[in-house]
Amino acid sequence: MKKSHLLQSAVFFVSLLFAQDLFAFPAGVLYWATTDYPDQFYTYDILKPYNGSVDAIDYACRQSPGTGTYSGTVRVILSFPAATTGYCRNTRPFFPGAFDGNLYTASLYCNGERRIDEMDDSPCQSADVINIKGNLGSPQCEMP
Repeated sequence: MKKSHLLQSAVFFVSLLFAQDLFAFPAGVLYWATTDYPDQFYTYDILKPYNGSVDAIDYACRQSPGTGTYSGTVRVILSFPAATTGYCRNTRPFFPGAFDGNLYTASLYCNGERRIDEMDDSPCQSADVINIKGNLGSPQCEMP
């Protein structure tokens, strides 16, 4: 019985390590995320309207649209190359048309860092890779 608990604990620990990798940001790639849902990111895509930033706002609206029911559309009110702000468009029974719900801002990220300059949509550089052998210190010299 003790061995099975140990095995279960080991499996749980390893699964936690892999779960953290699933939520890791994409290295070296520009992506959009909202501050409310930073683990849900969407790749920067010049072929999509607003370079794909509305996808991140849409996800936030699906989670918490505000009063009413999310209609599936976002009303963008402000858009810069590295930030887009928009309202969830919601509906209510017995009221015609859609109205503004919660307000969300999607920001551009690179390697887990939010772009501070709202005009900066420059390409994302790859994250620094740690060279384990290169970080061990100076090479040891043999004594004659």
